[in-house]
Amino acid sequence: MDYGGQSCPNEFIQRLCVFIESRIMASSPMTILLLAVCLLVTASNAQDDILFPFGEGSSLVPYGYVCTKVSIPISFPFFVQNYTSLYVCHHGVISFSQQNVGDHAQAFPLGFPLLAVYWSHIRPTSQGNVTYRQLHRISSDEAIFDRAETVIRRAFGSHLQFKASWMLIATWFNNTLSHPRGQGTTSTFQAVLVTDGDLSFAIYNFKELAQDLFQTQVGYDAGDGTTYYSVPGSMTDQIYSIINATNIGTRGRWLFRTDTQDTEHDLGITAPLFDSYSSNDYDSSSSDITFDTEPPTINNCPTDVIIPGLSTRPVSYTWSPPFFSDSSDRSFNNSYRSVVVVFGCLASVSNECHQDGYGTFSVGDTEVMYNGTDKSGNQNFCNFTITVKEVNLVCPLNITLPTEAGSDTTRVNWTEPVLTGWDETNFTSTAQSGDVFRIGSQRVTYHQRFASSLILTCSFEIVIVDVEPPTVKDCPSDVTLFINSTNQIPHSWVAPVFSDNSGQSVVVVFGCLATVSNDCHQDGYGTFSVGDTKVTYNGTDKSGNLNFCNFTVTVKEVNLVCPLNLTLPTEAGSNTTRVNWTEPVLTGWDETNFTSTAQSGDVFRIGSQRVTYHQRFASGQILTCSFEINVVDVEPPTVKDCPSDVTLFTNSPNQIPYSWIPPSFDDNSGQSLDVVFGCLATVSDKCHQDGNGTFSVGDTEVMYNGTDASGNQNFCNFTITVKEVNLVCPLNITLPTEAGSNTTRVNWTEPVLTGWDETNFTSSAQSGDVFPIGSQRVTYHQRFASSLILTCSFEIVIVDVEPPTVKDCPSDVTLFTNSTNQIPHSWVAPVFSDNSGQSVAVLFGCLATVSNDCHRDGNGTFSVGDTEVTYNGTDRSGNQNFCNFTVTVKDTTPPWVEQCPDDVTIPTRLADQVGYTWVPPVFSDNSGQPVDVVFGCLATVSNECHQDGNGTFSVGDTEVMYNGTDRSVNQNFCNFTVTVTEVGLTCPVLEVVPASPGENSSSVFWKDPDVTGWDGSNFTSTAKSGDVFEIGTRNVTYDQWFGVNNLQLTCSFNVSVVGQCVNDKTNDTRHGDLSWLATIAGTEAKSVQRCELQTKKAGHPKATRNCSTAASPLYFSWEDHVGQSCGESEDTISVEQVVEVPVSAGNAKEVAVFLSKQTFSSSDSSDDNVEDISTILDNIVKAESGDVEVTEAVIQTVANVITNVQESQGTADSTTSSAIVKSVEQQVSLTLQQGGNVSIQQETIHVKAVSIDPQKASNGFSFASVQQESAGSRSPQEGSLDGTEVKTFTNASEVPKDVVASIQLPASILDHLPPAFANASLKISFIVYADDTLFQTGVKNLTSKVAGSVVSLAVEGVELKNLTDPVVIDFKTPTNASEEDLDTIQCTFWEFGSEEDEAGSWSTDGCKRADTPTDKVSCECNHATNFAILMDVKGQKRTDDGLSFTPALDLISQIGGALSVIALSLTLVIYLSIRKLRTGKSRQIFIHFCFSLLLLYLVFLAGVDNARGSGGGCVFVGALLHYLTLTTMMWMAVEARNMYVSTVKVFPEDTPLYMVKAGLLAWGSPFILLIITLSAATDSYRNEHYCFISPGLAMYLGLLTPIALILLHNVITFILVMRSLLKVKEASRSEQITKRLQNAVGISALMGLTWCFGFLAIEGATFAFQLLFCLFNSLQGVLVGVMFCARREEVRVAIAPYLRRICCGRECRLPIHRDEKPTSLTTSQTAPNTMSTAPTTNLDISVSASPREAETEIR
Repeated sequence: MDYGGQSCPNEFIQRLCVFIESRIMASSPMTILLLAVCLLVTASNAQDDILFPFGEGSSLVPYGYVCTKVSIPISFPFFVQNYTSLYVCHHGVISFSQQNVGDHAQAFPLGFPLLAVYWSHIRPTSQGNVTYRQLHRISSDEAIFDRAETVIRRAFGSHLQFKASWMLIATWFNNTLSHPRGQGTTSTFQAVLVTDGDLSFAIYNFKELAQDLFQTQVGYDAGDGTTYYSVPGSMTDQIYSIINATNIGTRGRWLFRTDTQDTEHDLGITAPLFDSYSSNDYDSSSSDITFDTEPPTINNCPTDVIIPGLSTRPVSYTWSPPFFSDSSDRSFNNSYRSVVVVFGCLASVSNECHQDGYGTFSVGDTEVMYNGTDKSGNQNFCNFTITVKEVNLVCPLNITLPTEAGSDTTRVNWTEPVLTGWDETNFTSTAQSGDVFRIGSQRVTYHQRFASSLILTCSFEIVIVDVEPPTVKDCPSDVTLFINSTNQIPHSWVAPVFSDNSGQSVVVVFGCLATVSNDCHQDGYGTFSVGDTKVTYNGTDKSGNLNFCNFTVTVKEVNLVCPLNLTLPTEAGSNTTRVNWTEPVLTGWDETNFTSTAQSGDVFRIGSQRVTYHQRFASGQILTCSFEINVVDVEPPTVKDCPSDVTLFTNSPNQIPYSWIPPSFDDNSGQSLDVVFGCLATVSDKCHQDGNGTFSVGDTEVMYNGTDASGNQNFCNFTITVKEVNLVCPLNITLPTEAGSNTTRVNWTEPVLTGWDETNFTSSAQSGDVFPIGSQRVTYHQRFASSLILTCSFEIVIVDVEPPTVKDCPSDVTLFTNSTNQIPHSWVAPVFSDNSGQSVAVLFGCLATVSNDCHRDGNGTFSVGDTEVTYNGTDRSGNQNFCNFTVTVKDTTPPWVEQCPDDVTIPTRLADQVGYTWVPPVFSDNSGQPVDVVFGCLATVSNECHQDGNGTFSVGDTEVMYNGTDRSVNQNFCNFTVTVTEVGLTCPVLEVVPASPGENSSSVFWKDPDVTGWDGSNFTSTAKSGDVFEIGTRNVTYDQWFGVNNLQLTCSFNVSVVGQCVNDKTNDTRHGDLSWLATIAGTEAKSVQRCELQTKKAGHPKATRNCSTAASPLYFSWEDHVGQSCGESEDTISVEQVVEVPVSAGNAKEVAVFLSKQTFSSSDSSDDNVEDISTILDNIVKAESGDVEVTEAVIQTVANVITNVQESQGTADSTTSSAIVKSVEQQVSLTLQQGGNVSIQQETIHVKAVSIDPQKASNGFSFASVQQESAGSRSPQEGSLDGTEVKTFTNASEVPKDVVASIQLPASILDHLPPAFANASLKISFIVYADDTLFQTGVKNLTSKVAGSVVSLAVEGVELKNLTDPVVIDFKTPTNASEEDLDTIQCTFWEFGSEEDEAGSWSTDGCKRADTPTDKVSCECNHATNFAILMDVKGQKRTDDGLSFTPALDLISQIGGALSVIALSLTLVIYLSIRKLRTGKSRQIFIHFCFSLLLLYLVFLAGVDNARGSGGGCVFVGALLHYLTLTTMMWMAVEARNMYVSTVKVFPEDTPLYMVKAGLLAWGSPFILLIITLSAATDSYRNEHYCFISPGLAMYLGLLTPIALILLHNVITFILVMRSLLKVKEASRSEQITKRLQNAVGISALMGLTWCFGFLAIEGATFAFQLLFCLFNSLQGVLVGVMFCARREEVRVAIAPYLRRICCGRECRLPIHRDEKPTSLTTSQTAPNTMSTAPTTNLDISVSASPREAETEIR
């Protein structure tokens, strides 16, 4: 039922309303009264809720302004116009066109559009206000939009899908009328403008109205003169009643549609609350009354529905209400009966629902109930459930992508939003995944529309950035021009075209860089000098992307150089030759365009010919060169048909004739030849040049020698050999036949032919032929070319040696029987055959131990045992073969064993032997024959045992064995073991058990006695564990009985129970109330209260008291206490005094608080003081007070100690600091064990200790030190935990990534818990130390340090060792650490020292470093303790003795630097003070070099360490050191160049303005490089260890590379200078060596060659070269001062007069060598420009003056 458009206001009223509805048929006065109350309350509630939310987030219409303009982000349709702004006015009007519409209301129509909410003369005073609030549809405002949409949907059934996108809530609150009717009345009303961009509505809400003396207008006017509406009563006194009227069913609310001229404003007045029943429902005249027992029928009962919604606002839903009708056709007066319907709406949260089918619902289930009751009281129900499921739409994160190559767009793909709480999606979006986006930012919005009109919206940004540089088209290539003079030449090109993928213009910057001035222009032309000119076009697009078009125009001088003259022989067989040569060398130009009179590879005849080359250039210039080619004949004549060597055969010593065709000679020149003939033999032969002769046995050489006109010779020589020959056959051969054959294949070696190597055999048979059995002759013939034939022969005999073959020879066979009778067996008789094909004679035999009957044809009968059957075959040649097999008959059934005894264990109390008997086993066999039984007894000691079943056995195992063997040797065994074990019974030993305080008995628990030597127990006892014992002593006896041999063991023990006096309090006249803890009877108790610290007896009890024993049943009682004096008060008390103070639970808090205050106020961090603090902390822990306040004070004390040590920049004693760590862990454990959680945060230490359910750690448990939210992104400083806090996590995935430190216990921790933890909580403590102040190893100058925090983990009652899954410890990666440093990090834990050496140390056992991202260091350990990560300190390597050499290097650097500063200062003073020493180019270079080096030393000594931590100051010092290092090196390079020119070059240069150029180069170029490095890598100068550029890319490119290049230049120059100086011949060799060594030292000092040692400090040689680097470079200034000031002759001469003045007239002499200077200078004067004398201008000249400058000085 609807109550004024509102639901029942609260639970009580709702129940009341339901009750009234269910009883409405009674129509009693009380029911009507209650119904009236319900309606009044409901109406009041509806009036309170009539206003939409306002105030928060609203804007105020300022006082003094009639109207305020409001800009609208969307177009608001107001009838025929759309408006993007409006005016909110004080006098109850919203205007769309003009600001001031007047204070007094006017009758419609008007000439301008407005909404007259309550247009009256409202006074704009401070008593009230006018506010407005714009709302856009976002999730936080969803409920307000739903509320407005519900109002609209109920009123306009045709707009149930309406969904607003913008609202304006204008509220006039507590405003006073200028002329009210009455005093003190105010008006509060509201206008709500709602639109979706197409439809628009205005809602007027009236909560409180005051009547005005003037007329008031309510309604709207479209401003067109025809469309308007005035609420009835407007402009009259009745308008005030509008607060109680409505056009949509809610009192005080009016709704108008304002987007169309088809106005919908008169929507009707609210219907009655319920229908009344007429008294004429039946006809009283009727006497027949029919009673109705059938319930009403229901039509159109809604079904359950599920709709989506948001948790932030209810969801509107409408339904068709069910229709109830009654079964009785008509009433007495022919009218339908009525059914009374009671409506209800049940939900877990308050929902607004209405009987007529609409409502708003929150997330959850709402049961809607319709209960229909007819007039007979019959009921029927229609119930259905409206379920609102919470849904949410989550869009992907913002996307930033570059444009696609060559385009101003890119295709973007993303994952669709995630819709939670709903399965089906219906997305619409402003863009689709895969769409193309242009450069810029664009928001993509997704909408999920549900059938219930709910729309979820989410959005994300897509940013497309242009990262593609502009494209360059037609960029000219490098070009090379040539010229033969130094003039410039013109060149033109097509300028490149720049374009960008964005389509926008590109800014092009043009440049032309050349070593000399050239004239070139951006549009593509210019004139160029010899050399390289770089032309640059730099294009930049609107996004700042760069592209370049650079090309080089090179102008070169050219020259053409031909190859040298060539002399070549003719080719073989020709009077010409093909000549190849290298083309001429064109210098200054890479491309050739040669023309020549001949080409390389041409053919030349014998003789000489000139070849000329021409090189033509585009400029028309032609270069020419030529060379000679001479072809000579060096080829000998050719010989044709020269006979080959020939061999002749003979079988006698007579000569034999031979003839040949003579050779012919010809020559490549075509001229005739001279041929000489000869014939040489060992015996006289007759031979002729025309080709015939007779020859004897032996070799005869025939020679023809031809010579051409050029004297070249060739020969034709051949040999005629006459040989005697013989043929020898092999010996006779005898062979057996091949296996299985009557033949064999015979192989033999061919006959031997002596006197000749080549054979030509023919024979009657060939080696490898097959021969049958018998004899055969083989004959060989050898034929020679001279018709000579040699013959020989031999015999071949084939014999049969192969035995006959046997086929189907039976195998051995085994037969089985269970008796001794013979058994038959048959077989296939074997078949014998022979390779000769003849028959074989066979003999048969049968051999057995007993007589058997067997036959040759393959059958017989056999007895048990082995019978060998034999067949023996013999062939005609007497060869034999056999076929033998064995027939074995066996009985295989082993004997049977019955009654085999089982193993037995016999207990014994003593070590004596024990008797034992058994029934022996029985053996039997299937053969019926007796079985042979062997008995054995094996034991470690000698036992007596017998086969008949008895024996005595000693302690130990005795194996008894029966082995039965039948006649067939089948065996069976019966083995059993007799074990004799010595047993004992040991009872527990109990300590005295105290009964509960005040009790005279106690339950006593103990473990059962321990039975040794036996597995089970069978106890009987006089008492059980857990029995209750009265105070006193009682004996308990245990018996153990063994059934094997009836052995019984007995033991006993005493149970002693003592009483305890209960906790008590007494009063002492001196000390006041005293507390006494429970005390065991018979002992003295000390009061809890202890003497204060500022007393003589600090820590002693204020009183003592005895707990005395008494007889039963009292057992114990307290005696009177005895007060104790605390002594005199102390004005002050020190830490040293508190060390001696006893600490108990009564004063632990006082001592702990004192210690925390004392350490806070005192910064003393000496070893003695810290040791005292450690001792006191240990005393506090031993007091076993788990009070949280004690623990807080202990942690505060430790934090103060850490801070004091840090501020003093010292280190704590290793033993003391380790003891403090132990005390902290033990105190936290005490608090945790006594039931208190701990959460303490100090600046340098954080503690977190918790008790958790073990099951909550099933997924692991984690502690993490994380940054507090209030700290923002600020990281804690080194040595501090400020800004962090410790949090716990039950899931490792919840641990934040950015942690200072964290520990993750694995889930498998539960496997290591003792059974006692099954129902107990898990107590875990976590401690974080800011640094390693309390973790000192005692070893000085370690190479590793703790990088960051130290964390500790402990689980009470559980020893975490050898874990299967590791404990994971994460640390934040140390800041300002290089990659090299990070690689040295080790995962370690703190290993406490032994009792002898309490100092701990870091250990890596059981810990390893895991692979993790660079933002953290992760460690895995198989145990739990204190963890940290160690990192090697950069550049500090450890020597074998554990000491670092860094302090030594620092000391060398400081002392050497200080000495160099003094030496350089004196040198500069001398050179600048004396004019003669500061003139000349070389001396000026030397002065600049000294000045730069002096500044470098000063800044290094003053700032490299002292400016650390100063931020910008450290950066300044580092940058200045960088600059001065480079300037010093540059002046070294300038000095090296000058030295080269002075001593090496033959003609020294005289460059104008040389010092100006040198100064700009040496002082300017390092500054430019510094600015570039500083701009690109400023952070590289921020180093916490020293003020200098950090190792990395900036150092390598900005410092080391320039130094390396300069050193390379200087080393080369040094070699050239020293080579030049070594040519100088001194008067003696010793003088020569001395001079050269001095020169080498001086030159190396000037050129900075000692800096090379820094580049060699690698790997194993690091220390050696670092030491050399520090020694030489720190003392470089001293070396320069000695070599070029103190040692120089001219300096000593120059300062001699000044020294005389200083000596005040006394003779001050310097060692001046008068004979050296004239020699050197004279040499320079007489021959300064010759190669032989230039090097004599030695090092003195180079440093002080060039040769020319020296010459000038002499003149």
